[in-house]
Amino acid sequence: MPEARLLLRLLAVFADAPLPYQLLLHPATLAASPLFAGLTGPRLWEVIKTLDDSGLLDLAASSDDPDTIPVARLHPLVRDTSRLSTPPADRLTFLELAAGLLKRAAAQTGQPDGPATWPDWQLIAPHATHLLATLGPHSGGSNDATADASFAAHGTAMYQAEQGLYAQAEDQFRDVLAARLRMQGSDHPSTLATRHEIARMVAERGDHAGAEAEYRDVLAAWLRVLGPDHPSTLATRHAIAHEMAERGDHAGAEAEYRDVLAAGLPMLGADHPDTLTTRNQIARMMGARGDHAGAEAEYRDVLAARLRVLGPDHPSTLATRHEIARMMGARGDHAGAEAEYRDVLAAWLRVLGPDHPSTLTTRNQIAHEMAAQGDHAGAETEYRDVLAAWLPMLGPDHPDTLTTRNQIAHEMAAQGDHAGAEAEYRDVLADKQRVLGPDHPSTKATESWLPTSKP
Repeated sequence: MPEARLLLRLLAVFADAPLPYQLLLHPATLAASPLFAGLTGPRLWEVIKTLDDSGLLDLAASSDDPDTIPVARLHPLVRDTSRLSTPPADRLTFLELAAGLLKRAAAQTGQPDGPATWPDWQLIAPHATHLLATLGPHSGGSNDATADASFAAHGTAMYQAEQGLYAQAEDQFRDVLAARLRMQGSDHPSTLATRHEIARMVAERGDHAGAEAEYRDVLAAWLRVLGPDHPSTLATRHAIAHEMAERGDHAGAEAEYRDVLAAGLPMLGADHPDTLTTRNQIARMMGARGDHAGAEAEYRDVLAARLRVLGPDHPSTLATRHEIARMMGARGDHAGAEAEYRDVLAAWLRVLGPDHPSTLTTRNQIAHEMAAQGDHAGAETEYRDVLAAWLPMLGPDHPDTLTTRNQIAHEMAAQGDHAGAEAEYRDVLADKQRVLGPDHPSTKATESWLPTSKP
């Protein structure tokens, strides 16, 4: 069985992590390589089973669960031996074949924007990171192989971002950007797509001014390369509107969102996820300027479409439900809002787990509704639990961390601890002035709770 040694050498160039072999080892792709010329699917399975029977490869135990993804594992000694026995002249050939297999697997899996693809991406992720690093600038690998690894690594970073691992995702995106700049240049659409995602990660860690500046640079390049009506151009305009809203320019942001919606509708249609995302943001701006009833009506229309298009457990669907609850609270229906938030929280816990930013944001809002109904002690306890989770994830200077501290001070005051509340407000104000600037709406809001305008 001469293919057995070759297959071990191929598997050895992947990361030391479980291999989703049914997804990765595509017979036709293998057969197109001179290493495995003529290999068929049945023969590949025969080789895999023989390696498993010989103890050189471990296949995961079969399961009756149809969602279980079969994986293979190489013993570290087998991996090291296979790498050392690979002739130097063949090493790049194996790496390039592995990168091609990984790109195909990533493309077949699809975008990691919903839970259905996450189990596959969880298994792809370590291999994409490993191969991109291995095919570095000094590896001698072809541009095609690096492009294939970059494609998979870009998807991996998007998956990490979906899981709330923003710092990890930003690091991965920056590695992808370095590779794409080297191979494809600064104006290639793939390079610009990665820059767009880096700006999104910068925003997620609270640097909205830096994110907006990067988005505007990317927008100038999109306009030059693809023109004003391309979906990528519109996506970056959408992101710029989000950053405008984050610094308090809700009217300007809403106008930008409406322009993006008008440009995108003829191309994408009413039910496209991007269209629904833009409508969701328009509703958010309506709520920000006080039109809570109008915003809630728009959110409910978006929710109906997202339920139909994406399903009830998709993060975008749950995000819209979260916003509906927020409008219910803004209209004074605090009991109804809390009940809706708790339903959304149960879904977040099931879909994303307890430490995801979306889960914590909903817990933060539940505390807000508890306070609105008079349970200030319970609200303070919930806020402090959320703060304890925010701090290691986002750090002390992130706007969400500062907002939660502000809310804790508010609950301290509501329970009669005015001196403690004032001291906390002053600490938060100093941090907001340093991080957000003295004129930011969030800074002004904290300042308004103090007896004097200056600490």
